[in-house]
Amino acid sequence: MIETYWLEPSDERWHGYLQGLEHDIYHLPEYVRISAEQTGAEARAFIARDGDALFFVPLLLRPLPEALGAPATWRDATTPYGYPCPLFSSTSADTTRRLSLGGVHLRAARERDIVSVFCRLHPLLSSPTDALAEIGHLRHHGQTVYIDTGLDARDAPVRASRK
Repeated sequence: MIETYWLEPSDERWHGYLQGLEHDIYHLPEYVRISAEQTGAEARAFIARDGDALFFVPLLLRPLPEALGAPATWRDATTPYGYPCPLFSSTSADTTRRLSLGGVHLRAARERDIVSVFCRLHPLLSSPTDALAEIGHLRHHGQTVYIDTGLDARDAPVRASRK
């Protein structure tokens, strides 16, 4: 049975779930909380867990503009600015398991009157684009170029990643 959680940044489990996942600063509750404060949103992390398989995504929940005439309970969700991509544990490596966990996320969002979810992918962390394309629409915006600033300028290789 798949368990789901919507965590607030103050929930100690947030850091606990991240411990077993390759992640970046953009996934930390402190970063998501500050992003929410800056945009007038609610900071949350959504977790779906099926045994040892895990799906994790940090989100900002925002009310829809009044001009749309939508019910007041309807909201949209977006990942904070930066690269806070959805994360999957290594034990959810097969596409079928990822689709199942991602589908649970969409159903849980609908139950909370979330009408759209926008996620940014991380150019350096692995993103299962095959599974994500099955549950949503992927849009490629070009390459991201990065330089390892810890290396001497003469030795630093330049790499590009397309996400």
